Amino acid sequence: MSEAFSKQVGGSHYKGFAIEPIRFCQKNGLGAAESSIVKYACRWKRKHRNLDDLRKIIHYAELLIQMEMENPKHEEDAFRNERSFKNFDEKEK
Repeated sequence: MSEAFSKQVGGSHYKGFAIEPIRFCQKNGLGAAESSIVKYACRWKRKHRNLDDLRKIIHYAELLIQMEMENPKHEEDAFRNERSFKNFDEKEK
């Protein structure tokens, strides 16, 4: 395991999961908003049942809904197509 994945800054609320949220999100090609939903869903109980984390999940879901309504045809462009980025585990070819 690399040094970056062996530490966590500001607590240990992501440690102990079978798959850390960042690895799950990256391997599944989730965008920024979806990744934030996963991150806050994973940590809310471990951070003393922080209700603000649940509110953040709702806010990110509302942002996704708004973006979907603004771009229902799923027009592909370099900035919105977050799934085109390589996974951490992919090697340079």
